[in-house]
Amino acid sequence: MQLGLLPMNVSYFKREFHLLAYAFAFFALLCTKAQASSFEAQTGQVKAQLIASVDYVHPGDEILVGLHFLIIPHWHIYWRNPGDSGLAPNIRYELPVGASAGEIQWPIPSRITLGPVTNYGYSNEVTLLTKIKVSPESVAGNIFPVKAKAQWLVCEEICLPQEADLELPLPIAFSSTPPGQGSPLIEHALAALPVVSPWPISLEQNNSHLTLRIIQAKLNPDFIKGIQFFPDEWGRVVHGAEQHWRVSGENIELQLKQGDMPLSSSDNLSGVLSVTEEGGNGEVKRGYDVKVPVNVFMPPALPAKNGETGLVLASALLLALSGGIILNLMPCIFPVLSMKALHLIKHTGQDTRQNRLHGLAYTVGILVSFALLGGVLIILKTSGAKIGWGFQFQSPLFVTFMAYLMFTVGLNLSGVFSIGSSAAGIGSSLATRSGYSGSFFTGVLATLVATPCTAPFMAAALGFALTQSPVVLLSICLSLGLGLVALFINQPMAVPATVLAKTGRLDGEVKTGLGFSHVWGSIVAYLGIGPAGRCQFNCFRAGRFGRHRLCSGAI
Repeated sequence: MQLGLLPMNVSYFKREFHLLAYAFAFFALLCTKAQASSFEAQTGQVKAQLIASVDYVHPGDEILVGLHFLIIPHWHIYWRNPGDSGLAPNIRYELPVGASAGEIQWPIPSRITLGPVTNYGYSNEVTLLTKIKVSPESVAGNIFPVKAKAQWLVCEEICLPQEADLELPLPIAFSSTPPGQGSPLIEHALAALPVVSPWPISLEQNNSHLTLRIIQAKLNPDFIKGIQFFPDEWGRVVHGAEQHWRVSGENIELQLKQGDMPLSSSDNLSGVLSVTEEGGNGEVKRGYDVKVPVNVFMPPALPAKNGETGLVLASALLLALSGGIILNLMPCIFPVLSMKALHLIKHTGQDTRQNRLHGLAYTVGILVSFALLGGVLIILKTSGAKIGWGFQFQSPLFVTFMAYLMFTVGLNLSGVFSIGSSAAGIGSSLATRSGYSGSFFTGVLATLVATPCTAPFMAAALGFALTQSPVVLLSICLSLGLGLVALFINQPMAVPATVLAKTGRLDGEVKTGLGFSHVWGSIVAYLGIGPAGRCQFNCFRAGRFGRHRLCSGAI
């Protein structure tokens, strides 16, 4: 049977991809200009704006500068302690000689829950304030430039690392010139900051729980809508556990469940106590800075019943397996699945045993990669690092490399050029080579690309895994890998692959079509990174290399 494919010329597609490479570089250049250094920058999810409390500065002044984030619905960024996973924003100020910047002043965070994963962060909008000291040697009539390099992680079901270079020029005025009012957002940001607690607070440790007692609070319990404690340090409390509060005389008690890093007798519990009350114009949330020593009383904790533990683990393994299977339907994994489909097409004429060996190599590649990722998670978790699933995609450098890799794989599949010995070229040649090693490294690449995605059922399993022992965490990672590979274990695409093979046109149209999916994946990756200078460089390099190969007759 002949499929109704339009006649195509492979050389035409080579040149089309050559043009696509330059088009990608051109749009990256436009993107770079749009995000050039200014007082604001915008990505697909966040608009970041540098603001100040004054319009003018005087030599020796102390002013407030804020980075205001406007976030699209359903997405969020993180607090200084992100909770179970995530990464806090980082702002590095570059100031003239003699000037200095203080620490970030963090507004009261909110609790953000996705299944059993609990994070602390901000939705909709937030301003991160910093005190800046103007140099006393500043000269009136000049400009005091406030430059900030900001990096943040914005998340919904997936997380995107983003960054921006911002600059706010403030005129240096003579002493008789008033400083001006500055941005009105500064006043809103100041109102959202926690203050020092006006009440004495004590802390008791008992079994696996902590009791935070607000002494003589004299708060009307009828107007209290909620009390929440946000710890400064990861591991001090279980982030996802319910925090029950009750009124005891004039005191208010808040029950906290201890985390993986319990307090000792010399430790202090520090954080922000958030109290939400019913006011005349709706609910009012106030925050109080807390730092209280622990009164240690720690009898042995009661062990969990083995039957209950086994049941929870079995449920988590089943959820991970189901989530891995559904992950095959997520858009982020499509480029790698297209490579697997191409492998199946190539090996259609082989016997069943060889096909099964290719499937086994693909399976081993995925399981080994998931095991290594699980091992890295265990090491980082043990060291107290604040990480979560897909942690490597919190690095803009890693996302840049993956986008470059996906783009060059797409050009390679389309026949624009043969991959050389560069870092991305090595990764591409490993994944696109024939034989069992190609199937193995396709599985490795599938794991790397799949980790920032979250399919249904995955969040519950991974949230449970990140709070458990290393053995449980590793078991759930392997179960997730088995789910990801389940659709290909029995080679379900063998029949359509056979039909495609009979057309005799796989080396052109099909490979070129699959190459487009990789270019799409690289574009998606780069849209998640801030300034696109790296995108311009990498795509220009790929385009020039492809042009050289075409003109030299090497392809």
